[in-house]
Amino acid sequence: MTEILPIKSKMPNANKMNLAMGQAPASTSPKLTTSSINTDPVLGYKIRVLVLDFLKEAKNPDAQQRINSITEANYISGPYFDQEQAKQVREATVNVDLPINLTAPTQVNYEGGENEDSDLRVRIIGLTVEKAIKTVMNGFLDKRRASGDARPCGPHDLDPIYAALFGVRLSELQSDNFLSRLRRSGV
Repeated sequence: MTEILPIKSKMPNANKMNLAMGQAPASTSPKLTTSSINTDPVLGYKIRVLVLDFLKEAKNPDAQQRINSITEANYISGPYFDQEQAKQVREATVNVDLPINLTAPTQVNYEGGENEDSDLRVRIIGLTVEKAIKTVMNGFLDKRRASGDARPCGPHDLDPIYAALFGVRLSELQSDNFLSRLRRSGV
């Protein structure tokens, strides 16, 4: 019988323990959900700032400057998120029902009745945030690309979607604690 010798490595003890317990090493972060982002002190705050900026863009020069500096089509990028945070948000799994109905019978993921003209409830639970947005905005983004600007209008198109996906309530954005943190810390 062959004896198996232990392999010595420079792996940190925490990672050895995780591997022994069948868990991923600490360097890989667990997959987030839209609900867990809502409760995350950093990512949840940044999502709220983005949603507030969508609402206040026309009246607030700071919000307008932040929104206008974004080049990513879905607005999930700097100045709101660093690259790793943006990736985490885009790849988060949707675990809430989105209360948005669409009228396009060409939607890929829909629940429609026999009447093709009826409102269609989009099924996005289990999709990533990025795929959910594409599903909800299907067709619309193609028209925007044809116009030369591939970004949807944040205040009109994405604000209600992000608020619903991440569970952001208007009362949270109007709270003194949130607004004073934004004035004090920025994004």
